Amino acid sequence: MRSIILSMLCGCVLTSVFSQGDISKTITLSLDDAVELAKNESINYLTAKNNSEVNYWEYQSYKSGFLPSLSINGILPNYQRSINRITVDDGTDLFIEQNQAFSSLSLDVNQIVSFTGGEFRVSSSLNRIDILSNPTFNTYSSTPLTIGYFQENIFYNPYKWQKKIQPLIFEESKRELIEELEEISLQATSKFFDFLLAKIKSENASNNKANQDTIYNISKGRFNLGKLYENDLLQSELSLLNAEKELIVSKNELKLTKQSFLDELGIKGDEKLELLIPENLIFVKIDSMQLFEKALENRKLLIEHNRKVIEAEQNVAKTKSDGFKIGITGNFGLTQQDELLSEAYSGLLVQQNFSFTFSAPIFSWGKRKSERKIAIANLDLIKSINEQELMSVKRELSLKYLEWQQIELSVRITKKASEISLKRYSATKRRFVIGKVSITDLIIAQNEKDIAIYNYYENLREYWELYYELRKLTLYDFIKKENIQINISHQ
Repeated sequence: MRSIILSMLCGCVLTSVFSQGDISKTITLSLDDAVELAKNESINYLTAKNNSEVNYWEYQSYKSGFLPSLSINGILPNYQRSINRITVDDGTDLFIEQNQAFSSLSLDVNQIVSFTGGEFRVSSSLNRIDILSNPTFNTYSSTPLTIGYFQENIFYNPYKWQKKIQPLIFEESKRELIEELEEISLQATSKFFDFLLAKIKSENASNNKANQDTIYNISKGRFNLGKLYENDLLQSELSLLNAEKELIVSKNELKLTKQSFLDELGIKGDEKLELLIPENLIFVKIDSMQLFEKALENRKLLIEHNRKVIEAEQNVAKTKSDGFKIGITGNFGLTQQDELLSEAYSGLLVQQNFSFTFSAPIFSWGKRKSERKIAIANLDLIKSINEQELMSVKRELSLKYLEWQQIELSVRITKKASEISLKRYSATKRRFVIGKVSITDLIIAQNEKDIAIYNYYENLREYWELYYELRKLTLYDFIKKENIQINISHQ
């Protein structure tokens, strides 16, 4: 895992900051670095990977269930010494002491017959009884070959439904992993900007506090010279107090968002972080129909819908077959018994049985009919829900498409507004120093500057969150123009 961390951070700029003889490492992260790190080291990634591993082996277990299974079973031995009631040849019961051991060994081959819904079995077995009260006596019973078939109900084949459902569940799990990784990307982006905005707030609050301190000292000097009203001095002092309070709040917020960001990336400790602001926008033309097509093609939504419908249809078929049932049991084998092991395999006799079983309710007070109607109603409900979900997805993608068309312009406007407000504040501050504007005008200019700067970074955040959200909703890389894939080895 350390190799992954190093590879993720190889593109980061590492600098050393020396203070009082100690070396503290500063990690400089871009948004791409943060996203890749979260997708390889975060607890959310490890959880998603573990779920994928479980789903993979569950599917392998399902496939193995349709292959022949070979098993050996035995009792070596079953010892018993007791007085038991035994029926003798003349039909009477006697209490007889028994002191014996029973041993058995069998080799079984089982094969599910998915086409019919039954189970085919081939076995070979050998049994031995030792009469311990007579050490010279033992007897053997052999069944060299038994071929059998069993099916509980010829009207319902559970294996047929499994072959339809299990591959869909497995495909769902693969696409779900990709969706979870894109969700991790989105979460990492949100945490990145949480920390970035808190950092900008803290730096801005620190600058404002220093500015307000300077302004307050200037205001006191003017007040002492009689060039400033007391009301303006009090306004300046109040602004300084508010700036001090905002600085304390912003520092606490910075600590919380930093720790949350480190947790999201799976970084332990309290590393010093510097963030590269992602101001280079990746604006690509996206077709509205392409969004919907890719969402249906790549996401697990349609597969999940199909799986739910088949599961509901399976339930309908099962409720219909729960009434009149016909089962089949049959086997054919060769057997023999003798006191000598070699003779137990000579002159083999045929043993066979074949039976049809049936079960038919005569009167169930409408219970079976109710269950069947409920299953059919659930099937209709699932189909209706699937249609509603598709409509919701289409509406969501339409809204995201409109947002994407507008977001780049919005970012550019707010960036320009932040630059203008910063220049206006600097100009107002200079004019205040020479006494050309009032403290009120300066405070207004500062508030407008703070709001404009924060609006720009909020818009930048919305842009990148929308970009990763579109990737998550479509599982499509609009830059590379290819579906998002992931390969995880299972060992």
